This record gives sequence, structure tokens and C-alpha cells, in this order.
Amino acid sequence: MLSKVPCKRDLFSASLGDGVNDAPSLQAADVGLSVESAVDIAKAAADMILLQKDLMVLKLAVLEGRRTVGNVMKYLMMGTNSNFVNMFSMAGAALFLPFLPMKPVQILLNNILYDLSEVAMSMRAAFTATKSCD
Repeated sequence: MLSKVPCKRDLFSASLGDGVNDAPSLQAADVGLSVESAVDIAKAAADMILLQKDLMVLKLAVLEGRRTVGNVMKYLMMGTNSNFVNMFSMAGAALFLPFLPMKPVQILLNNILYDLSEVAMSMRAAFTATKSCD
């Protein structure tokens, strides 16, 4: 079967079909694509069903997925960094000062204000495409 060949080379395979004869290749492929007007067997074997008759929907979905993953990574990195710095500075200050450098309410306010900036930062576009994929 042709869709088993890429598995031996660590590649991915995709199959697009809408008929009964396409169901085995849709099932065997890493990503099986079918259309909304396909027969029920092909739609059941497919991993994704395209509701529009246009493959640009896949390109837009991949770009949106990349943007979302990039924004989540930015949010996690900024949150981890800010929490580490806050904990490190509070622990270091507690060793050298006879009093708490900040009250718990001040720490919470600091975290809330920094979280607002993280949300704004994570909503930026993750990738700015300069070259078209068409």
C-alpha cells in the first residue's frame, strides 16, 4: 500500500478522498481529508472533514495553530520569568532585611499588573509572513 511507504522514512502522509474506494487510504494515512459531500464511509475514515471546497482553509488553520502555540509559549515564558524573579528577589531580600520588603497585597497587585501585560503581549501576531506560501 502506498500510504505505508512514508512511515518507513519518518515522513508524514496525507490522503484526500470522497468515495468508498478512498476509505482504506484515508484510514491508513497520517492525515485523512474528506469533504462534506463525501459518502459516509469516507467521512468516517477521514481525520478532517472540509466544510468548504477550498484547501486554503487548511493553510489558514495551520497558520492560526502556529500563532496560538507561539502566543501560549510567550505567555508561559513571561509568567515563569516574572514569578521566578519575584520569588528570588523576595527570598534574597528576606535574608538581608529584618522586615518583609513587600506586603502580600503588594505582591498580588504586582502579579495582577504583570499578568495584564502578559495577556496583551500574547495577543500579538506570532508570525509576520513576508513571503507567501502560494
